[in-house]
Amino acid sequence: MSSSTGAEALETYSAASDSTVSRFIVDNGVITTDQLNAGGLRVWLSGYDPITGEERGHQRLSPDADLLLDGTLNHPKSYSLAALLHPELADEFEALQDRLRERILLTWQAELNARRGHGGLIREEITRVEVV
Repeated sequence: MSSSTGAEALETYSAASDSTVSRFIVDNGVITTDQLNAGGLRVWLSGYDPITGEERGHQRLSPDADLLLDGTLNHPKSYSLAALLHPELADEFEALQDRLRERILLTWQAELNARRGHGGLIREEITRVEVV
């Protein structure tokens, strides 16, 4: 199994070896979560199940293959500043972010599809989405 440069960067950044990231799993419309340490994240990024070590899917070795979908969800900085200045807003802001994440993950599972076959002519539903 090859090592991911992203996971290596996580390990070398500050005290990241003791840090974890949240993994959100959407499986058939149900969202669960767990924590991955740097080693688990490296395994996950390399295309293996971080719990069982099992390889997932088919290795796409082409440099043009999409191995990961990278997305950043952002909000105006003024929301964060308002939450810092008015602590009673902080809980509401966190709840808003949680609702947005849940809606986006469920939408991704419902609307994205996998393509296979010659020229990607065969489209398949995605039954499981994982996000860290």
